[in-house]
Amino acid sequence: MDKQKRNEYMREYYQSHKKQIQAQRKRVKQPEPGVEKDFEQMNDREKLYFNAKAIAKMNGIRIDNLEHSCGMSNGYLSRVAKSGKGLDIIKIHMIADFLGVTIDDLITKNYWEEYKSRIAEMEITEAVRKAKKAMRGCDVLEVVNRLLEEQ
Repeated sequence: MDKQKRNEYMREYYQSHKKQIQAQRKRVKQPEPGVEKDFEQMNDREKLYFNAKAIAKMNGIRIDNLEHSCGMSNGYLSRVAKSGKGLDIIKIHMIADFLGVTIDDLITKNYWEEYKSRIAEMEITEAVRKAKKAMRGCDVLEVVNRLLEEQ
């Protein structure tokens, strides 16, 4: 198929499926399970998911790598947290071992808040680093002006 025919075919396809394509583009991504809830209101599956995700992020591990290393398919933990589906204790044990925590901590501790506070600390540290860099060889008024310009 040459380029002109392919472009024509794509135009026809787009015109015939225009409403469906536009509806797909407008779809709003579902919020992660438990985001709108307080940690204490989450069920154990949601707590496990958010804690596993937070611990993995704090250790520089992607959640899909965690799932793959524990013999699960990508998105498995998210699907379990969203659905009423149970999670096998062996898989929970594998996740806890991989992350270096106990099963009890994985379900009861709030690692998500610790993760958010670490991110906040990193942002503050970065702001302080920028301020120190801006202050090198400058007087105080010049530093204040530079910081005001950045915001």
